[in-house]
Amino acid sequence: HIGISADYIKLIEEKIKTPITLIPTQSWTQSLTLAEQRTCDIFPHIIATPQREKFLNFTNPYLTTPLVIATNINIPFIDNFSNVKNKKFAIVKDYAIENVLKENYPDVNIINVENIQDGLNLVQKGEVFGYIGTLPIIGYHIQTNYIGQLKISGKFDETVNFGMGTRNDEPILNEILNKTIDEISETKKQEI
Repeated sequence: HIGISADYIKLIEEKIKTPITLIPTQSWTQSLTLAEQRTCDIFPHIIATPQREKFLNFTNPYLTTPLVIATNINIPFIDNFSNVKNKKFAIVKDYAIENVLKENYPDVNIINVENIQDGLNLVQKGEVFGYIGTLPIIGYHIQTNYIGQLKISGKFDETVNFGMGTRNDEPILNEILNKTIDEISETKKQEI
């Protein structure tokens, strides 16, 4: 639990003067299961989908980011996804971006992986053409683990909006988080 979502949680904890306890999980799928079972109260970094609305409410988005493709460093820049749509792409299982892509690119060949490291490792080994995810997360992983090996080779027209998800049987919690997020200055959001 690092990066943008961790920084937002820390700031929210300070503003509401209430500690927020992290529940470690092994995968995104396990995290979603815990939300459905009402074991988790808050998802700090999530995309709203109709399926998730069955058990979560969502705050206003606090981050809008483009979807990008990470490939081996020798791949030329991809300016048109239709030129590579028949290649294999890794995406973390149960990520909402898979639905976005399948809606707009029904022929995309997706391989599900447990986490971003597994996906980027498959790219590095040449077992898939690319890994699809969001710019800040892929950028972070490339800078920390894959410098000189992988790069961001293309971007989609689609963007995704991240907000926080809260149990939908606790609507006041969502109101508190929405109000707190809305009070964060644009300067602070950019700093995060």
